[in-house]
Amino acid sequence: MRNGIVVAITFSAIPFFACSNDSTPSAADTESPKSTGVHILQGNYVIDKNKQVLAMTSNGTTEECVPKGDGYSWEKVSQTDSVEYEFVGDSLVLYTLNNGYTANLGLVYVGGNMDDLNGTWTYTGCTYDNDKDQTECYASEVDYKTVTLALSKGEFTKKKDSRFDEYLADFEAAGYTSSLFMNSLYTILAGEQSALSFYWFFEPDEVHHDVEILENSKTSQTFLLNGKKYTFNVNNVKQGLERKGLLSVDLNLEVSDGSTTCVGHYTQQIVDKDLCNTRHQKNSFVDDDGNLHRFLPDRENKGNTSMDRDFYIISNENEFIKCLNSIATNNPESGT
Repeated sequence: MRNGIVVAITFSAIPFFACSNDSTPSAADTESPKSTGVHILQGNYVIDKNKQVLAMTSNGTTEECVPKGDGYSWEKVSQTDSVEYEFVGDSLVLYTLNNGYTANLGLVYVGGNMDDLNGTWTYTGCTYDNDKDQTECYASEVDYKTVTLALSKGEFTKKKDSRFDEYLADFEAAGYTSSLFMNSLYTILAGEQSALSFYWFFEPDEVHHDVEILENSKTSQTFLLNGKKYTFNVNNVKQGLERKGLLSVDLNLEVSDGSTTCVGHYTQQIVDKDLCNTRHQKNSFVDDDGNLHRFLPDRENKGNTSMDRDFYIISNENEFIKCLNSIATNNPESGT
């Protein structure tokens, strides 16, 4: 019987997806290694038809940063991924297993035969809610990558084809002032909310706030909000496709009201042997400058139970938000 839970990820790394094409240089440094990444995982699988569980074990080993004792160690490991499966119409839905429980939300694949796991299945970018019998689809999940899962006679091949060149060209062409981040920035500066994430910088969005834009370019914007003038600048943004198709990111931006400048930065590195063996053994800590350091697993590909260190993230998000609140037109901290 299905134990229904929604697996929530409090912290997540910026995945490989995006928005918008033009190679015109801008004031911000947008240098990025351009490549198309294909990541292939092959191995054997077994099926428990009574429990509707598909267990896939990859061939050979990969080098990973894995938990060991009170810390982490860079070791060669084999990878096993177990998911619960269900056929919904002509679609195959795969649910993450987490400590004996099954997530309510499953990933939707199509292309195979109904009631038969054997075949080649392609991820649709959709999730299916088993409790509500509802499906939601996200174009950003498949615009720049294709994920297929081929199952045949006990052997599987999972292939992720990342079209990084296309993604990067579209992202840079759209500019950096049409995003969910900007809408959240307007709302914070209006004193209407306190939530903001650098993650949202990479999610395209149209302006939904009552703001007067005085000047706008790909990397900067000057705007009036409740009669107060602000400037926004992207000083640096770099993205790179690294090993196993993972995305590295370096972002630096600033917001000013003319007297106070709030600087935000976010760095996402792919963990290698040196980072794995760093003296910092905790999954997260705050340094003396208020920067939050986090080690995160690649849960997009390894599932929510993974405790590996795949990403090393440094961000001053909390300090940045505090600074923005201090220059908001209605300062929530002062009650004005």
